[in-house]
Amino acid sequence: ERPALSVALTVQPEAVRGMFASRAARGRGLLARFFPSVPSSMVGHRTINAPPVHIPLEVHYRSVVRRLLDAPMTQAPTIVKLSPESTSLFHDFEVWVEGELQKGRGLGDRRDWGAKLCGGILRIALVLHCIEEFGLTGAERGKELGAHTLKAALSWAPYLIDHERRTTEIVGGDLDTATAELILSWLQRQREPSFTRRDCFTACRGRSIQRVEDLDGGLNVLKSLGYVRLVDDSTSTKIGRPSVRYEVN
Repeated sequence: ERPALSVALTVQPEAVRGMFASRAARGRGLLARFFPSVPSSMVGHRTINAPPVHIPLEVHYRSVVRRLLDAPMTQAPTIVKLSPESTSLFHDFEVWVEGELQKGRGLGDRRDWGAKLCGGILRIALVLHCIEEFGLTGAERGKELGAHTLKAALSWAPYLIDHERRTTEIVGGDLDTATAELILSWLQRQREPSFTRRDCFTACRGRSIQRVEDLDGGLNVLKSLGYVRLVDDSTSTKIGRPSVRYEVN
């Protein structure tokens, strides 16, 4: 009745490149629900014959996880409220995120993901709250989430924002840029001085481009970089609906 699913994946960039380039996955809000992380590669700097994890740390970790697994489950959900100070802190964060979602601001070009950031931070806070209540002390579940816990969750925000952008750059999740690269590859092959939007759609149609309108973002990227220029075809004498024409630089 109240399904909840948590997904944790450790994958190579190539394994998810197609998913991030999928308009369907992005359009349905799938990608916006993930918090990606791109750790720096340790290859070339790894410790050979590294020592095992310290026994006290291993025991502590097992104890925390066991306490969480042994926590009683009730039929009705337990409501955990923010403390007054946490409420004020979270309100300030929501105001900041909303401003960043404006065009030209930090999250303005990734609104689908940014719009879910506040909810994601609250879920991180709830995980930390449960670890504190069950995992560390074994105390009964608290009904109020304290400011120190929310601050710990909020400290993840800069990291998550930075790594979401890095992931987009690595796997090509920027659909407009990916479309622009596809169009540019076609232009380099055909080597014609001009083309129509309809010609471009016929040549580039595929899984990520299923409508003529799907080209517009990529064409705008190429226009802004000076690869193509829009031609005024208003004087065309062709019969029927004229197709938008571009000149190639």
